Amino acid sequence: MKRSLAIFVSAWLVLSALAGAWAMATPFSGAPDEPAHIIKAASVVRGQFVGIPSENGHTVTVPRYIASTHAVTCFAFQPEVSADCADSVPLGDDTIIPAETSAGLYNPLYYELVGWPSLLVNDESGIYLMRIVSGMVASAFLALSFVLIASWSRRVIPMLGLVVACTPMVFFLNGVVNPNSLETAATLAAFVALFSVVTQPNERLLTQRLIILVVSSAVAVNTRGLSPLWLAVVLVIPLALLSWKSLWALVSRKPVVWAIGGIVASTIVAILWMRSSNSLAAGISTDEVVTDYPGVGSSFLVGFVNVFAETFGFANGLIGQFGWLDTTAPAVTLFVWAALTGVLMIAAATVLRGRRLVVFVLLAASLVIIPAVIQGVYITAGGFIWQGRYALPLFVCLVVGTAALVSQSVTVTGQSVQRRLAGTVLATVAFAQIITFAVVLQRYAVGTSGSLRDFYLNPDWQPPGGVLMWLALYAITLLAGSLLAFWWARHWNGPRGSHQVNNMNNQTERRPNGEGEDAATVQVYRQEEERDHADSRSRPAH
Repeated sequence: MKRSLAIFVSAWLVLSALAGAWAMATPFSGAPDEPAHIIKAASVVRGQFVGIPSENGHTVTVPRYIASTHAVTCFAFQPEVSADCADSVPLGDDTIIPAETSAGLYNPLYYELVGWPSLLVNDESGIYLMRIVSGMVASAFLALSFVLIASWSRRVIPMLGLVVACTPMVFFLNGVVNPNSLETAATLAAFVALFSVVTQPNERLLTQRLIILVVSSAVAVNTRGLSPLWLAVVLVIPLALLSWKSLWALVSRKPVVWAIGGIVASTIVAILWMRSSNSLAAGISTDEVVTDYPGVGSSFLVGFVNVFAETFGFANGLIGQFGWLDTTAPAVTLFVWAALTGVLMIAAATVLRGRRLVVFVLLAASLVIIPAVIQGVYITAGGFIWQGRYALPLFVCLVVGTAALVSQSVTVTGQSVQRRLAGTVLATVAFAQIITFAVVLQRYAVGTSGSLRDFYLNPDWQPPGGVLMWLALYAITLLAGSLLAFWWARHWNGPRGSHQVNNMNNQTERRPNGEGEDAATVQVYRQEEERDHADSRSRPAH
């Protein structure tokens, strides 16, 4: 438990620091629809969950400095314009005024979690604090994924997969006010928790894993309108790794039954909110079609083909498409992530067999097909709405899940090979992350056409503390995080009590179709079930 806590705290601090750097280095309203989310958060913590329907969403009442975030987007969609064009947020003006938000119908959970700093501070510091809190909450769920993977018997490749899954886009969204960040992190934590239960049976860790599964699922499913769909996909597909016999042995356990009940209950809450607010139906209803949106009136097939054909184009939004979709990550970053994920997918298609191959194909197909189906359903009334970042929950689960499946099918022998593999991936990812951070910061400081000299010495706009300070802090934090991940992957031996399970896995892991791990799962959970029955028979009657 102490080791798990140490990993969680250290991972949470590093991830929160990375999110905090993005929070400070991104100008106000510098993220997609951030003004709408800031206004929504400030209104929710003041008891106004939806607001009054208006022409551009819903009208709520918030402090003037919060409402003014709509007016500081002069650089949006114009990458050559620096953030210096924006007026300052009114300092100390907490006069309550009406403001419009397009996020009025969204589930209020995320906004309750991040909006409370606006109650404490009545100037721009309140917005920075909202961003920092948002990053800390999302980082907590990412840290839980690190804790779970660190307990696995074969963790080097999955740990590296988790590092790759944390793309620059993940950190950028963690550093702004946008529910996409929490949705991605919580969905991943739920997926990794379930994957741990299914493929790494360990009675001593079962309760801990189930608690993480239930809490992460409850948060993830109540974040955005599509969240219940993403959660259903990532919680159902891993079950294909189990036979019916082993699945029944698992779900018949009392703790698992309680966990299933908790997930179902939180999902019902999310669905009730969607039905009462009409948040999803509002986008697909043909009763009130807005004709000035691109693609409105087109058929399902047009929307489906458009997104399906542009799958790789939308992938930029998974890796790095910053600002208001006006700043793409540098070519080196796109190449690094394309290479790392491409090698991982090719390895999976080559070495996986049986149930593991089925799970990989289902995860990959979901990432490609579901977004196209959603756009096809939405296009007639809502037009073209899809953005790559919307599928981040599926993407991160695909990367981590594929890495876990590959690690169970291949053996990386030799300490030197493991060191070189971990060191190469971590160094490459860290380099691409810092380059991306610098490029995006330059875009806001001097515009994409500005010179490096002006960026470093005479920027038009700079965050509090200056550009050099945040570049240095980001690089130092990345280095510290890489060293920690390297240490966890190679040296942490897992919790006590895991040796029996690991031995069973080692005895059967060479079977090509995954039957070995399936048998280990049945054995562990059946043993515990028999022990429960024996205990109940031995108790004296009352």
